[in-house]
Amino acid sequence: MSVNNRLGNSGLLTESLLKRLVSAAVRKVQLRHELSDQDLADLTSCSAATIGNARNQTGKLQAHTLFNLIAVDPMACEGLLAHFGRRSVPIEAKCDTDELISTSGAVHKLASVKCPSSAGGSKVTDDECLDIEPEIDAALESLSAIKSRCNAIRAERAA
Repeated sequence: MSVNNRLGNSGLLTESLLKRLVSAAVRKVQLRHELSDQDLADLTSCSAATIGNARNQTGKLQAHTLFNLIAVDPMACEGLLAHFGRRSVPIEAKCDTDELISTSGAVHKLASVKCPSSAGGSKVTDDECLDIEPEIDAALESLSAIKSRCNAIRAERAA
């Protein structure tokens, strides 16, 4: 029996792609929280060598260690999920952000950093990108709530 449940146009993970995505996740968590290999190892119940190998793409994290990164940083695995066009949302998340305000705020911030007189000119610098991330997140969350409502309406009408 052939079943095609693949998401969008995402390719399947290869070992090398997984190593790159996990490396990026480890680096992101370490930078965001100013953690050494030993600090992160202590928080995820593995060795500092395991963390270093994963960051340097010379080794892989076991699944439980990879998911333990989420205990340190809830956004740790976003790069992996994004490969499949997914993102994580807390189960208890409820969007009470006004979608028009949050979306227009994100658009305004994006326009500001793309302005020729901004630090990067018409190209968004890494610092500018990180600076606008909260507005982007708020807009995505509020728009995602509307999209979920659309899906629920369609499902209800199909029933």
